[in-house]
Amino acid sequence: MKMTKLGISTGLLSSICFFFAYYSIWVGTALMLAVIVLNLNNTVKRNAIQGVVTFGSLIILKSIYDRFFWLIDRFTRGTNTFNIWFNEVYRWFLLVIVLYCIINAIKEKIVYIPIVSDFVNKNIDDLD
Repeated sequence: MKMTKLGISTGLLSSICFFFAYYSIWVGTALMLAVIVLNLNNTVKRNAIQGVVTFGSLIILKSIYDRFFWLIDRFTRGTNTFNIWFNEVYRWFLLVIVLYCIINAIKEKIVYIPIVSDFVNKNIDDLD
């Protein structure tokens, strides 16, 4: 088990980063910046950045979707039940992603999320 400078295992700190990126994007961003400033382990750094990018982009996509279906709901006078169904699927999707990320982070692995990991791996070398 690898330990960070803070005395916490890298797996636990990566899991904490993913959880707070899921729970509150602002707390997750502050935690990610702290990991970068403290220059912690590369695994923790990559996982923290991936957590914020993943959940931040999902929040942005959900906001765009909500605005779009708000307009449709206004024109159909509230008869659109697809939005209720989509919100439930979205919540389960987020739960599955966060559990996948936390389980892999506890194993002290760099979590692979297809589009996000490629983006982070291309751009993280500038931070090192």
